[in-house]
Order: sequence, then C-alpha cells, then structure tokens
Amino acid sequence: MVYLSSVAADVELIGAVHAALRGAAQPELAGPMQAYMKSATPFLGVRVPVMRTLTRAEAKLRDYARTDPAWVRSFAETHELSPLSRREALKHLP
Repeated sequence: MVYLSSVAADVELIGAVHAALRGAAQPELAGPMQAYMKSATPFLGVRVPVMRTLTRAEAKLRDYARTDPAWVRSFAETHELSPLSRREALKHLP
C-alpha cells in the first residue's frame, strides 16, 4: 500500500512539474531548440537553468511540506513564488 501512495505522489509531482514548465514556456525558443537537438520531440522553449529551478523547487517544497510544515508556511509567506509553486507547496500541509 505504501508503494501505491508513493506512485500517486509521483504522478502529482510530475503533473506539477509539467504545469510549471508549460507556464515558463517560451514558444519563440521552442523551434530553434528542437532544430538544434534534431529531434521530433516537442519542445516548450524552457532554458535549462529555468527548468532546473522549477523542477527542484516543486520537489523540495512538496517534501518539506510533509516533514516540516511550519517551515514551508514561513517560506511561502516570505518568498516570491509562482502561483503554482505556492499552491502546490501549501496543498500538502496538514
């Protein structure tokens, strides 16, 4: 049963990361990025530093919400977060 709950959490995390990446998309960069990579895979036009920041933030806030909810509340109140990051971090608080 623990396995199933962790899979559900992973699916939620993947959805949150996808939404954050779509929110940071720069369509004008997508075509040149796809051409550079010589790939048929669709690109969103998100530069690597932005992608890393978004994915790490989503994962860390979610983990901390389970282990240190007071810290997450404080962090969300004192830092500028995207609406998605704020919602995702706070929705896992007890």
